[in-house]
Amino acid sequence: MHARLEVTAPWGLMRGAEDANEAAAHSSAPRNLPSQFAHFGMVSRGNCWLSVKGIPDPIPLTGGDCFLLAPASTYALRDNPRTRARSFCEAAPKNRSNVIHYGGGGVPTTVISGWFSFGQMSVKRLKRLLPELILVKADQAKPSHSTQLCSCSHRKWQNQRLARK
Repeated sequence: MHARLEVTAPWGLMRGAEDANEAAAHSSAPRNLPSQFAHFGMVSRGNCWLSVKGIPDPIPLTGGDCFLLAPASTYALRDNPRTRARSFCEAAPKNRSNVIHYGGGGVPTTVISGWFSFGQMSVKRLKRLLPELILVKADQAKPSHSTQLCSCSHRKWQNQRLARK
């Protein structure tokens, strides 16, 4: 599943086990336990704060930052750490849309988000192996090996082309 969160300050949304139960009750998707859902997101415009139960301080996110939350995580996204967060269920998309519009009309932020489910046995193993949060900050992301290989190949091709001239 996926959704686009289009929010304007002030705004705050949270997801907990009770929210997942309510969302599952209103969904036409196959039934999964809330503890089987892992959530992910990427800030594509603006800034926000991510608070995760079990992590003491809110984490600032900016454009390009990505996060993955372990199954059954309780978390909140908001424009400011002090903004009250409401349930994601209160901002559910209208008319079967995948776009959630929410907030007070101020500074805009866009978050591309989604979730996926795991089987009961997989969740138990994942919870033992993975941290509550995996965060990739845009300014710390390193190019993948394939990106580096393409860049190196392109430079080699350019050098060969220049040598022929």
